Amino acid sequence: PMPADYPEWPSGAQVQAYLETYVDHFGFRDAIRLDTEVLATRPTATGWTIETRSADGRSDAVHVDYLIVCNGIFSIPAIPDFAGADAFTAAGGRILHTSQFTAPETAHGRHMLVIGYGKSSCDVAKASLAFTASTTVIARSLIWKIPKKLAGRLNFKHLFLNRLGEGLFRYIRV
Repeated sequence: PMPADYPEWPSGAQVQAYLETYVDHFGFRDAIRLDTEVLATRPTATGWTIETRSADGRSDAVHVDYLIVCNGIFSIPAIPDFAGADAFTAAGGRILHTSQFTAPETAHGRHMLVIGYGKSSCDVAKASLAFTASTTVIARSLIWKIPKKLAGRLNFKHLFLNRLGEGLFRYIRV
Protein backbone atom coordinates (compact mmCIF):
# COMPACT_ATOMS: atom_id res chain seq x y z
CA PRO A 1 0.00 0.00 0.00
CA MET A 2 0.95 3.65 -0.35
CA PRO A 3 2.58 5.01 2.80
CA ALA A 4 0.01 6.13 5.36
CA ASP A 5 1.51 9.61 5.55
CA TYR A 6 0.98 10.27 1.81
CA PRO A 7 -1.87 12.62 0.92
CA GLU A 8 -4.93 11.37 -0.91
CA TRP A 9 -3.44 12.48 -4.23
CA PRO A 10 0.36 12.11 -3.93
CA SER A 11 2.80 14.30 -5.83
CA GLY A 12 4.83 12.99 -8.74
CA ALA A 13 7.89 12.73 -6.48
CA GLN A 14 5.92 10.69 -3.95
CA VAL A 15 4.64 8.32 -6.64
CA GLN A 16 8.21 7.92 -7.95
CA ALA A 17 9.46 7.13 -4.42
CA TYR A 18 6.62 4.63 -3.95
CA LEU A 19 7.42 2.88 -7.24
CA GLU A 20 11.11 2.67 -6.27
CA THR A 21 10.28 0.98 -2.96
CA TYR A 22 7.71 -1.28 -4.70
CA VAL A 23 10.34 -2.49 -7.18
CA ASP A 24 12.81 -3.17 -4.37
CA HIS A 25 10.21 -4.83 -2.13
CA PHE A 26 9.21 -7.31 -4.84
CA GLY A 27 12.78 -7.69 -6.12
CA PHE A 28 12.43 -7.10 -9.84
CA ARG A 29 14.84 -4.18 -10.36
CA ASP A 30 17.07 -6.44 -12.47
CA ALA A 31 14.16 -7.03 -14.87
CA ILE A 32 13.82 -3.32 -15.67
CA ARG A 33 15.73 -2.07 -18.70
CA LEU A 34 16.17 1.65 -19.15
CA ASP A 35 17.78 3.37 -22.15
CA THR A 36 16.78 0.40 -24.29
CA GLU A 37 15.24 0.54 -27.74
CA VAL A 38 12.74 -2.12 -28.80
CA LEU A 39 13.76 -3.13 -32.33
CA ALA A 40 11.08 -5.74 -33.01
CA THR A 41 8.35 -7.79 -31.38
CA ARG A 42 7.15 -11.10 -32.76
CA PRO A 43 4.31 -13.30 -31.52
CA THR A 44 5.23 -16.90 -30.79
CA ALA A 45 3.14 -19.94 -29.89
CA THR A 46 3.66 -19.22 -26.18
CA GLY A 47 4.01 -15.42 -26.00
CA TRP A 48 6.31 -12.88 -27.62
CA THR A 49 9.95 -12.51 -28.59
CA ILE A 50 11.27 -9.00 -28.11
CA GLU A 51 14.50 -7.82 -29.73
CA THR A 52 16.21 -4.87 -28.04
CA ARG A 53 19.33 -2.73 -28.26
CA SER A 54 20.72 -0.98 -25.20
CA ALA A 55 22.27 2.50 -25.22
CA ASP A 56 25.75 0.93 -25.27
CA GLY A 57 24.84 -0.95 -28.49
CA ARG A 58 24.28 -4.44 -27.04
CA SER A 59 21.51 -6.41 -28.76
CA ASP A 60 19.35 -8.94 -26.96
CA ALA A 61 16.30 -11.10 -27.57
CA VAL A 62 14.01 -12.13 -24.75
CA HIS A 63 10.86 -14.27 -24.62
CA VAL A 64 7.90 -13.04 -22.56
CA ASP A 65 4.41 -14.33 -21.88
CA TYR A 66 2.73 -10.93 -22.38
CA LEU A 67 3.48 -7.78 -24.31
CA ILE A 68 1.94 -4.56 -23.03
CA VAL A 69 2.65 -1.28 -24.82
CA CYS A 70 2.27 1.74 -22.54
CA ASN A 71 3.51 4.95 -24.08
CA GLY A 72 2.20 8.13 -22.56
CA ILE A 73 3.66 11.58 -22.19
CA PHE A 74 7.15 10.17 -21.93
CA SER A 75 7.00 8.59 -25.38
CA ILE A 76 8.62 10.06 -28.46
CA PRO A 77 6.42 13.00 -29.45
CA ALA A 78 4.22 12.32 -32.47
CA ILE A 79 2.93 15.62 -33.84
CA PRO A 80 0.90 15.45 -37.05
CA ASP A 81 1.67 17.76 -39.95
CA PHE A 82 -0.57 20.82 -39.83
CA ALA A 83 -1.11 23.00 -42.88
CA GLY A 84 0.48 26.37 -42.15
CA ALA A 85 2.64 25.09 -39.28
CA ASP A 86 5.82 26.61 -40.73
CA ALA A 87 4.25 30.06 -41.05
CA PHE A 88 2.77 29.74 -37.56
CA THR A 89 6.11 28.92 -35.93
CA ALA A 90 7.93 31.55 -38.05
CA ALA A 91 5.53 34.13 -36.59
CA GLY A 92 6.46 33.07 -33.04
CA GLY A 93 3.87 30.37 -32.41
CA ARG A 94 4.82 27.06 -30.85
CA ILE A 95 3.56 23.55 -31.52
CA LEU A 96 4.37 21.18 -28.67
CA HIS A 97 3.71 17.61 -27.61
CA THR A 98 2.45 17.38 -24.02
CA SER A 99 5.82 15.95 -22.95
CA GLN A 100 7.47 19.17 -24.19
CA PHE A 101 5.14 21.49 -22.25
CA THR A 102 7.18 21.58 -19.06
CA ALA A 103 6.86 25.25 -18.09
CA PRO A 104 3.25 26.52 -18.25
CA GLU A 105 4.39 30.09 -17.61
CA THR A 106 5.93 30.16 -21.12
CA ALA A 107 2.34 30.44 -22.39
CA HIS A 108 1.89 33.72 -20.48
CA GLY A 109 -0.48 36.04 -22.34
CA ARG A 110 -0.81 33.69 -25.32
CA HIS A 111 -3.87 32.05 -26.83
CA MET A 112 -3.49 28.29 -26.43
CA LEU A 113 -5.20 25.50 -28.34
CA VAL A 114 -5.04 22.01 -26.80
CA ILE A 115 -5.88 19.16 -29.15
CA GLY A 116 -7.22 16.05 -27.44
CA TYR A 117 -9.05 15.15 -24.27
CA GLY A 118 -6.84 12.56 -22.61
CA LYS A 119 -5.23 12.88 -19.19
CA SER A 120 -2.12 14.66 -20.46
CA SER A 121 -3.98 17.19 -22.59
CA CYS A 122 -6.36 18.04 -19.76
CA ASP A 123 -3.39 18.45 -17.38
CA VAL A 124 -1.79 20.90 -19.84
CA ALA A 125 -5.03 22.84 -20.29
CA LYS A 126 -5.57 23.11 -16.52
CA ALA A 127 -1.95 24.09 -15.82
CA SER A 128 -2.03 26.83 -18.48
CA LEU A 129 -5.22 28.57 -17.33
CA ALA A 130 -3.41 30.80 -14.85
CA PHE A 131 -1.06 32.11 -17.54
CA THR A 132 -2.80 32.19 -20.93
CA ALA A 133 -4.96 34.88 -22.46
CA SER A 134 -7.28 32.03 -23.47
CA THR A 135 -7.20 28.23 -23.52
CA THR A 136 -9.35 26.26 -25.95
CA VAL A 137 -9.65 22.47 -25.99
CA ILE A 138 -10.82 20.60 -29.09
CA ALA A 139 -11.46 16.86 -29.11
CA ARG A 140 -12.86 14.21 -31.40
CA SER A 141 -15.00 12.82 -28.59
CA LEU A 142 -15.53 13.60 -24.93
CA ILE A 143 -15.42 11.27 -21.98
CA TRP A 144 -16.75 11.93 -18.50
CA LYS A 145 -13.96 12.92 -16.17
CA ILE A 146 -14.43 13.11 -12.43
CA PRO A 147 -12.59 15.98 -10.73
CA LYS A 148 -10.77 15.47 -7.44
CA LYS A 149 -13.25 17.82 -5.80
CA LEU A 150 -16.68 18.95 -6.91
CA ALA A 151 -17.14 22.72 -6.83
CA GLY A 152 -13.57 22.85 -5.53
CA ARG A 153 -14.68 21.66 -2.09
CA LEU A 154 -16.42 18.28 -1.89
CA ASN A 155 -14.33 15.15 -2.45
CA PHE A 156 -16.18 13.20 -5.17
CA LYS A 157 -15.55 9.93 -3.32
CA HIS A 158 -17.90 11.01 -0.55
CA LEU A 159 -20.72 11.29 -3.08
CA PHE A 160 -20.16 8.33 -5.37
CA LEU A 161 -18.16 5.74 -3.49
CA ASN A 162 -20.63 4.89 -0.77
CA ARG A 163 -23.77 2.76 -0.33
CA LEU A 164 -26.04 5.50 -1.67
CA GLY A 165 -23.80 5.82 -4.74
CA GLU A 166 -24.58 2.22 -5.64
CA GLY A 167 -28.06 3.44 -6.58
CA LEU A 168 -26.54 5.18 -9.59
CA PHE A 169 -25.59 1.87 -11.20
CA ARG A 170 -27.99 -0.83 -12.31
CA TYR A 171 -27.21 -4.37 -11.23
CA ILE A 172 -26.48 -6.90 -13.94
CA ARG A 173 -27.92 -9.53 -11.62
CA VAL A 174 -29.50 -8.93 -8.23
